[in-house]
Amino acid sequence: MNPLKGADAVLITILAGGTDVWQHDIIIPKRYGVDINIGDTRGPAGVFRALRTIPVMLGIVKDMEKYCPGAILLNYTNPMVMLCRAMQRESFIKLSGLCHSVQGTATMLADWIGAPYNEITYTCAGIN
Repeated sequence: MNPLKGADAVLITILAGGTDVWQHDIIIPKRYGVDINIGDTRGPAGVFRALRTIPVMLGIVKDMEKYCPGAILLNYTNPMVMLCRAMQRESFIKLSGLCHSVQGTATMLADWIGAPYNEITYTCAGIN
């Protein structure tokens, strides 16, 4: 039985190539004076990671088209924007990119103003 068959939603959080390969995304550009910014979501590290991950993600959406065409894909994998754009371009599957930075930033801001995190509310929308 295919685990995607009949799914309503699919959550993806993967690291294509593993941590050994991922370290090279950061180390090699740094050797040439290019430091990373914002982790691996853009710049050379983001491009390298996208090139490894896009084929995997496209395979997943193609399987979704076959086994659960009405499902929504929730992408929690970086580089989130590059991956979502590639999947939107190549598939009809509905998808949304998720980012943990929202919660982290909210926690940091609550700390700065001396407010307990569980007492603040926020609305977030836009492009990551």
